[in-house]
Amino acid sequence: MSLNKEEVLTMDGIRRILLVLSFILAWPLASLANGDEDVRAAIEAVNAEFSAAFNRGDTAAVAALYTEDGMLLPPGEAVVSGRSGIAAYWKAGADMGLSNLQLRATEVESHGPMAFESGEASFDVKASDGNKTTAKVKYLVVWKNVDGAWKLHRDMWNDPAKQ
Repeated sequence: MSLNKEEVLTMDGIRRILLVLSFILAWPLASLANGDEDVRAAIEAVNAEFSAAFNRGDTAAVAALYTEDGMLLPPGEAVVSGRSGIAAYWKAGADMGLSNLQLRATEVESHGPMAFESGEASFDVKASDGNKTTAKVKYLVVWKNVDGAWKLHRDMWNDPAKQ
């Protein structure tokens, strides 16, 4: 079978179009992968800031890491809304003896100005006898990018596992 000049040009044109389309389609996927890494690094930095602020008792600094309309969804409790409510909630936790908070992201995925993170946290808590014990929880956070900064938007976790 022989092809005429127009058919060859058409096939070459189709190959070129397919090549260009493959680059166009692959480009966002590559940038998404890099974007997730950048978002993860930013979220891990905020988590380090969160832990440091909480561990030094600066619950106002912790609350500032949330969006203005941020929410806590603690297990077995009412929803806590807004930065002042969030600061009061974390202050009550610190006053009860929660300390040595450590956060570890296990998964971060971003979608434009929103991201989610799942992870594990550990913290020390005073037992009724005055001794400290370490508790562990799993958590899920919805993050929102506000003016170029990643902020916690919705924050929920489970009860500590029975030891």
